[in-house]
Amino acid sequence: MPTSTRAAPGGLLRLRDFRLLLAGATAGQVGAQVTLVALPLVAVLELRAPAFQVGLLTAAETAAF
Repeated sequence: MPTSTRAAPGGLLRLRDFRLLLAGATAGQVGAQVTLVALPLVAVLELRAPAFQVGLLTAAETAAF
């Protein structure tokens, strides 16, 4: 008995659980990327941090990777 390998119309986006997973992963990545830009910017503008301290802050943000 042959099986069809064609994808159903709409694909994975038809599945509610997958859409929720995709939305959560997207929100998490957007938040992480905004933090990589916003945190050093706040340190410079509000805390008057020098370049060395901003460099340390950026290194600490990415140290886990």
